Amino acid sequence: MIGYLGEVTAEGLDRFELRTGTTIAEIKLPALIGAANLIASYVAQPPYPAVTRDLNLIVDEAVRWADVAATVRANCGDDFETLQYCDTYRDAERLGDDKKSLLLTIALRSKEGTMTNQQADEIRDRIVAACGKSHGAELR
Repeated sequence: MIGYLGEVTAEGLDRFELRTGTTIAEIKLPALIGAANLIASYVAQPPYPAVTRDLNLIVDEAVRWADVAATVRANCGDDFETLQYCDTYRDAERLGDDKKSLLLTIALRSKEGTMTNQQADEIRDRIVAACGKSHGAELR
């Protein structure tokens, strides 16, 4: 056994002045560490520089960041390095009712040579098209 997991009782909620149901956990780290199978891994980083692109996508309010991120990752190809969420912007006058703008940064790196702006822009355009098809996104 590595610990306990449970929900705080009504008496505990009152005692600690908690407003809603709360789950707590106590984990015995030595037991968890002992059961871990840690395998060090190393992947050589290509010697070529990364290229970044910022994307500002307008989507419906109901569209989740996780879904957009999955679409971006799926359409970057082998040159994908990182995806970073930056900001969510809302302004009904500029974007429209029930719309938001998601700002994100992608980093791309080729394993074969220095990536050109044209290659990076082609990947960006592929991502924008996929997000448009899957989420109704438009480039701001």
